[in-house]
Amino acid sequence: MSQNMNSKCVIITGSSNGIGQGAAIEFAKCGASVLIHGRDEEAIQNTVQMCKEAAGDKDAKFPSVRGDIKDECTLKAIVDAAMTEFGKIDVLINNAGGGTVGATLTGLEMESYDEQMAMDLSVRAPIRLSQLCFPELQKSQGNILNISAVSGVRPAVRLPFYAIAKAALNMFTQCAALEMGPKGVRINALALHVVPTMIHERSGIMKPDDDKAAFYERCSTVVPLKRLATVDDCAKMMAFLTSDASCILNGEVIVNDGGRSLTGF
Repeated sequence: MSQNMNSKCVIITGSSNGIGQGAAIEFAKCGASVLIHGRDEEAIQNTVQMCKEAAGDKDAKFPSVRGDIKDECTLKAIVDAAMTEFGKIDVLINNAGGGTVGATLTGLEMESYDEQMAMDLSVRAPIRLSQLCFPELQKSQGNILNISAVSGVRPAVRLPFYAIAKAALNMFTQCAALEMGPKGVRINALALHVVPTMIHERSGIMKPDDDKAAFYERCSTVVPLKRLATVDDCAKMMAFLTSDASCILNGEVIVNDGGRSLTGF
């Protein structure tokens, strides 16, 4: 059942494809206005059109911002666009992120590209954007949802910097919940396992010669439910966690992995 998000104004970073795009469409179905963000203008406009077609409220708006969230100017542009188009912010979803496979903690270079990228994408940008949105979220008594990963809850090989960054994101979520909660703003995190999207090809988790179906089938065999979460599964959970139906949840890291983390890594 879809959540009622009529009149809600939502920011979703990294919403031009993958899980973020699925979430934008789900929120549109629920009646929300959604700010779409990404780095590829064609993908952004494609998502905007999909949201308009799915919209459950004829008055819903779908503005967009193109840019890299590692840049402060992009973060400020997101907030400015939301306030210009919506006049308020009810929900912030820090979804944009990424990482690469193969990085190690035993390399000689302390400041590696993987380390810096992971921390910028999964820690610095979400913290900074949350800070920028907080005054408006306090006015609306809104909430923040950080998209994390199971590797931020349980250690994982070949993804150390990504895992460390997501663990830091989880701790930010809980520290912020203590500080923001008394001011009426709640914040939670959603930790995901493998969800079939393009990110696995881009990150190197899936090799160029891998058969996609076989790759995801292998991933699903270690999940007690014997299937992976879909983009739609994640989008519906994101809508629930940011809706009034979950108004008492604050500072939680919700693991959404079909029981995968129970089996060890």
